[in-house]
Amino acid sequence: MTKAAEIVLHPIPSADSKPYIIVLGPDRHLWFCESGTSKIGRMAPDGRVIGEYTIPGENCGARAIIAIPDGRLFFSAHDAGAIGEVIPRA
Repeated sequence: MTKAAEIVLHPIPSADSKPYIIVLGPDRHLWFCESGTSKIGRMAPDGRVIGEYTIPGENCGARAIIAIPDGRLFFSAHDAGAIGEVIPRA
């Protein structure tokens, strides 16, 4: 590599969040799983975490998330044996 890079860590408000997988959502924000807290997080492009959404149920262990063209996001609730859906609201 010939170009320098800067690495910046952006904190997540929930302790023990264990972020997992990041995708660009239809709202142009970054969405990610918080496998340690059973939440889905949303981050603005400037690095501010602007939302954490609790997944119903206990200890779902969200581990993967994907955005689809119609604006919804789906995630794996690995430990709950389920697929979850997120519908971003304006």
